[in-house]
Amino acid sequence: MSCKPIATMVGQPFPKSNAGTIVVDGALPTSIKRESGEVFSYKLTTLKKSGQAMVQQGNSPNYQGDRITLCTCMHHHRTWPRSRKGTWIAGFSDNASGNKLFYLMRVIDTVDSFDAMWRSGLISKLAAKSASRDIFGDLYEPVSMKTSANAYNPAFYKRPIAGHKHLPGSAWHHDIRFKHWATGKPHKLLVGEPGKSYLWQYPTYSYRTQPHPRFRSHDSLADFMRELK
Repeated sequence: MSCKPIATMVGQPFPKSNAGTIVVDGALPTSIKRESGEVFSYKLTTLKKSGQAMVQQGNSPNYQGDRITLCTCMHHHRTWPRSRKGTWIAGFSDNASGNKLFYLMRVIDTVDSFDAMWRSGLISKLAAKSASRDIFGDLYEPVSMKTSANAYNPAFYKRPIAGHKHLPGSAWHHDIRFKHWATGKPHKLLVGEPGKSYLWQYPTYSYRTQPHPRFRSHDSLADFMRELK
């Protein structure tokens, strides 16, 4: 199920740049080429251009609460074994806007359900990411301790707030109960590592060989960096 952008150009607010959490509109450090980990890159369908700025009309990636999270989009791809701790995720704008690099993060950990994520301790500012409190929230909030035993049942989560991107309809149910059609494994909820997360409201990097394919894997950050200009 693909994400559908909100009709207006309202988007997620950008955080202030913080080297200890999320670096916004900064240059990638030259030392990043020596970082370990594969890179998975893809194009966002919910990212729109407004002048020179990018507007994220979707809820995932979500960059509220001092962490970048990827929990409600790219369901199938997040079931892959290669989507794991230490993997880098790179999101680009669409072909029409020049395949600009919008965000890059190293996955600090993966979690198998929204209930487990809520109780993991990986995110200190849960309210900022809650779908029941913010229209761009990408974490579904458990209703009680009983949710842990029913982690893939939407009935045990709070309904998203009115105006949420995955309402009306049952898209949010799909987010909660999604499992790979062949393996039966749930999709992994990904959390970006603080200090290893980069975001651009005004992008300075773009994919060198356009157009960027729908998704692509790179063996290393050094390989990935060679694809940027």
